[in-house]
Amino acid sequence: PALRPNVARARRHMERVAELVAAGAVTVPPVRTFPLAQAADAHRVSEGRHLRGKLVLTVR
Repeated sequence: PALRPNVARARRHMERVAELVAAGAVTVPPVRTFPLAQAADAHRVSEGRHLRGKLVLTVR
């Protein structure tokens, strides 16, 4: 029972965030992917001062 109010509140917050994203008021940072074999390249990019968003290493 104690968790239900928190779940409902979290749902309201997530619905509001979804509305803001749909309206273009919030933008999602870009994601750049690298294959695992290029992990060193990804690390170099992460050390640079121009990184925006997230880096993802793919293993497939």
